[in-house]
Amino acid sequence: MKRYAASDDASGWVITPFAEQPRGGTVLMPAHEVWRKAPHLVRYLGLPTGFHAVWSNGGTSHIWDPTGALVWDAAARADASRA
Repeated sequence: MKRYAASDDASGWVITPFAEQPRGGTVLMPAHEVWRKAPHLVRYLGLPTGFHAVWSNGGTSHIWDPTGALVWDAAARADASRA
């Protein structure tokens, strides 16, 4: 998922896998469609424009801020809690 600028008819989030995006573009969808197609991703709708979140293995695995800095790494957090 990556957050682009929201508009009146789209949430600004692209939620389909990159390989499924049309060549040279992205598919934006309204927030109500995010709820309908992927309710587990609704939690990300409040993140600001430019954030990139990866959902895998039933949870959030990574989140990057608009500058590209990693702000959440589930594997690193799990490793740290085990140590």
